[in-house]
Amino acid sequence: MNSSDCTIKEMFSQLGYIFEVPNYQRCYVWEVQEVDAYLKDIDYCYEQNQYTHKYDHFFGQMILRLTEEDRASRQHFEIVDGQQRLTTFTLTIAACYRLILKKSTTMDDGTKAKALSVLKNIGEDYLISAPRSGSICRRLTLSIHDNPSLFAIANLIDVYDPKETFPQATYESQKRISVAYSRIYSHLEKKFENFETTEYANNIKKFIDISADSLNVVVIKSTTLGYSYALYQIVNDRGVLLTPAELLKARTLELLSTNNALLSECEKIWDDILIDSGNSTKNYLIWHYMSILYKYPSKGKLHELYEKHILNCYGKRAISNDEQEDLANSIRLLHKSVIMCRSLSKGNIPIDGIHTQIQDMYYSLVVGLKNEYAIPVFLNILKVPTEELRTKIINFLTVLMAKFFFVAKTMGGMHPNSIASLYFEISKLISNTPTDYQLCTEKCHTKIIQKGSFDIFKAKIEHEIYSRQATTSSKYLLYFLELFYTSKKYTVSEILLRDNSMPVKFADISTEHIAARKLYDKDGIDLDQNERNYLGNLTLIGRELNNLLDDKKYEEKIPIYTVSPYIMTRTVASIASWKKEEFQKRQDKLVKKTIEIFNI
Repeated sequence: MNSSDCTIKEMFSQLGYIFEVPNYQRCYVWEVQEVDAYLKDIDYCYEQNQYTHKYDHFFGQMILRLTEEDRASRQHFEIVDGQQRLTTFTLTIAACYRLILKKSTTMDDGTKAKALSVLKNIGEDYLISAPRSGSICRRLTLSIHDNPSLFAIANLIDVYDPKETFPQATYESQKRISVAYSRIYSHLEKKFENFETTEYANNIKKFIDISADSLNVVVIKSTTLGYSYALYQIVNDRGVLLTPAELLKARTLELLSTNNALLSECEKIWDDILIDSGNSTKNYLIWHYMSILYKYPSKGKLHELYEKHILNCYGKRAISNDEQEDLANSIRLLHKSVIMCRSLSKGNIPIDGIHTQIQDMYYSLVVGLKNEYAIPVFLNILKVPTEELRTKIINFLTVLMAKFFFVAKTMGGMHPNSIASLYFEISKLISNTPTDYQLCTEKCHTKIIQKGSFDIFKAKIEHEIYSRQATTSSKYLLYFLELFYTSKKYTVSEILLRDNSMPVKFADISTEHIAARKLYDKDGIDLDQNERNYLGNLTLIGRELNNLLDDKKYEEKIPIYTVSPYIMTRTVASIASWKKEEFQKRQDKLVKKTIEIFNI
């Protein structure tokens, strides 16, 4: 390993380095603020060096691993640290290149010929390598996800096309590359707008060379793969920290580097794991961890906890063949969990044969009530080997957990740690005695009683349940009342008896006030402002109709209520007039029924 000081210009146009981003690396992560800071830096360098003394700007460190020296004596390097800066610099060159092409459409033939000659020099200095012998190659190649975007932007052409478009971005990193390029292009277009046409190309080339010659870097070069992975794990790029998944990717690929087959397979697996945003992937790792260890990861570094407790590789720099197989298998299992987490976090249980209403109730629990702690429990359910048993557990626990969480947390305000501890107990039961439904119910009942959540729940449903600031509580109550409106028992069997093709969809319903939410003259209804937000004055309606009916009189609503797909709303339509007496009867009935439904 050795280090040296040089400028970006020396790396590209003099030393002729060829750069590649390995697939274990993160994708392009710079957002607008990092790009703007970079543009500010190069503007300052240009202004300082254009007419005055030499100004050197420290552009950070570059950690490179030499992979080959080709027949044209070009050194090829993997970028361990520095790809964000080199990618953004390359986008700058591409923007300058296209600005010259655009301007060339207004040049006379002689000036245009000179401009195209300047373009050729810019391209060979910074974008492509075209030696006298050997093949032409690009100066920078990104990882598998980002490379198509960079290739489209930095692809050299000699004719400006005002209709030119770039490929639709598939990944978030591709979108960031597109945004960065657009921002750089707009910034430079404005910066160069006063350049004379005859000297436009030369002045831009001058800007590039001055800027590139001002950007100083410390280059650390190595030929050892292990050192490169280790260095990657301890650096970050302009304050954009590496995510736990990125660190685990580098760490595990380092340990698999002597087994080409496993290395290649696990590279592809990590590429898929890292497709989502950093926060989403971190959540997937947390849920997978919770499903295996039955506890929330401590405040220590998540990647270190994984190395210690999931991947069993903490502190190791080399592992045996058997350990490599075990590590690869752990990565495969993580990948399966991540795939399931993607569906579960969106409110979808990713298996066939689940009743449509059970699917929607799960959606209401995870997306509607934002109960993400339930996801590790369902990860464990999905590991149950037989389809029949797995389906029975999902049916039972979806209804039980939906009731429990609404009473305990949404209404009762139970601390998340208490809920998590219960979920861990349920997860253990699923792993050990998956058919002990009675014990699961008893644990939920005990937790609610111990914390006083059910008493809080009963007190709340007797008063104002609707609030414009928090509509979920009233909507969820009405959702469950609708599901069990004609039932005498409030168990999962009642849900499974429902028509599978006509579910009540939580995302499609909204809370309707029978007597308008606001008091207004000639209302004719003797409910005060508070009573209008009580359960007895609420029913269900489709989201699109909600605003339409908002301030209509009760008599005008009856025809719409009559044809409603919701039983409770059709029942309201059978009431001739809506006064305090009718409201109070319905209030008493719904409160009693709600207590029975949610009494675990």
